[in-house]
Amino acid sequence: MSNGVYRIVNSASGKNVEVGGASTVNGAAIQQWEANGTAAQNWSVIVYDDSSFALVNDASGKVVDVPSGNAVANAKLQSYAANGVQGPDVGNSRGAKYSRDARFIRDEASSGPC
Repeated sequence: MSNGVYRIVNSASGKNVEVGGASTVNGAAIQQWEANGTAAQNWSVIVYDDSSFALVNDASGKVVDVPSGNAVANAKLQSYAANGVQGPDVGNSRGAKYSRDARFIRDEASSGPC
């Protein structure tokens, strides 16, 4: 995976991951929906030196966030402004800083080509 703009598609349902209703408010739901060609379904990937990455929605400019760093299974994801509150802050080309709550790792064991 490298820096760039992607559409994330659920291989089981064929639906795209998006910010619900193209919302720009903090806490908006991340959901899957039929492909509709909107920027709400476009995600800029920011890859860091440690191979973790952040997903930035092209419509809202907000990141995919795990609310309050919730480690419970089936926690709902949300869209939230980058706040750099937890963990080491890492600058990127957009000038924002992403906290560890908004950074993810790729599971190589279950990840195939997109």
